[in-house]
Amino acid sequence: MVNAMNRINTILARALELVAALILLQMVVLVFGNVVGRYFFSRAITWADEMARYSFVWLTFIGTALGVHRGAHIGMDILTANVSERARVVLRIVSLMLILFFLVAWVRWGTDMAQRNRRFIASATGIPLSYVYGIAPAMAAVMILQHVTMLIESVRDLLRRKA
Repeated sequence: MVNAMNRINTILARALELVAALILLQMVVLVFGNVVGRYFFSRAITWADEMARYSFVWLTFIGTALGVHRGAHIGMDILTANVSERARVVLRIVSLMLILFFLVAWVRWGTDMAQRNRRFIASATGIPLSYVYGIAPAMAAVMILQHVTMLIESVRDLLRRKA
C-alpha cells in the first residue's frame, strides 16, 4: 500500500513540477511582454499584472507541496536531537498527526473560502476568484496524501523497532 502511495506521490510531484514550470514560463512571458509594451509601445497589457499575481499565488502553493514531497522544508531538531531513535520516531508520528490535523482544517476552510468567492470576478482578467483561492485546499489535499504516506511509514518503523 505504501509503495502505491509513494508512486502516486511521485506522479503527482512530476505533474506539479510541470505545472509549476509552465506557470513560471507564463509569468515570465506576461511580465516581459508587459514591460516591452509599456516602454516601447506606451501600451500595457491590462490584465498581465493581475494574471502574474494570481499565477504567483498558484506557484507558491504548488511549491509548498513540492517542498513536502522532497523533504525540503525547514525542520527543527531541538526536541529530537537528544532522545533515543524510538522516541524520535514517536515524536515524528505526533508531528505528522498535528500537521495532518492542520491540513484537514486547511482543506475544510479553504474549500469554504473558495466556494464563498466563486461569485466574485477578478477585475482585469474576469477569472472567478474561486480559481485563485481553490489552489490552497487542492494543494493541502496533495500534502495530506504525502503526510499520510509518511505517517504509515513512521508507524511501520516504530512497530519494527518494538519487535
